Amino acid sequence: MITSPLRNAAFVVLSLGLASSPVGAASGAQRSVAISSCETFRDWFAAQPGGKLVSLAPGNPSTGLRPLAFDSILTYRWDTKPSDPAFKQMRFYRTNVGSGGCMAGYYVATASTALIFLTYGTATDLVITKTTSIPSGLPTHPVPTATKRGATLGMSIAAVEKIEGSGTTYGKNAVVTLYYNQNVKDSYGGTLYGHLAFLFVGGKVAAINAGGGH
Repeated sequence: MITSPLRNAAFVVLSLGLASSPVGAASGAQRSVAISSCETFRDWFAAQPGGKLVSLAPGNPSTGLRPLAFDSILTYRWDTKPSDPAFKQMRFYRTNVGSGGCMAGYYVATASTALIFLTYGTATDLVITKTTSIPSGLPTHPVPTATKRGATLGMSIAAVEKIEGSGTTYGKNAVVTLYYNQNVKDSYGGTLYGHLAFLFVGGKVAAINAGGGH
């Protein structure tokens, strides 16, 4: 099973946390949070919509609805090393816990949006997220706002499903996760667990996650 230190949050905590912080508020209205270590990075990310999306992911189910076609963010694919230049723009923070992985990313203040890459064990996640506070310490670069097939931040569930097809939903009312199974077979006949997920706050996409691993 793929496990992440961020995948234990209760849904009620998620609902309360997002209700207290307007998603995608103007950056001028957001407080600054100093990112100086893996631990401070994790704490900041856990409070963002993207962190909640990773927490809510069902892990690596062997069943589940699949998208109409494989989709991802940039050139990310969990069974290969990231080759997109965007990964070279990120600032990486590492830890000696587990496999030594942690997080990397960058931010654009004008859109209150961040691109975050998480590594743990044999799994990774790449997340586009609206932000509720400024991650001071991350580099500033333009952040992609859509998947390769065109599902973007701010879309409704109906608009995303028009692109990706029907997915599995979790949650209800103001906070909903739309999840797609993108598992594939590896060269040895085993399973590479993959997923594509969207977090909707108030009916609009606030974060997108492409992730998976062994």
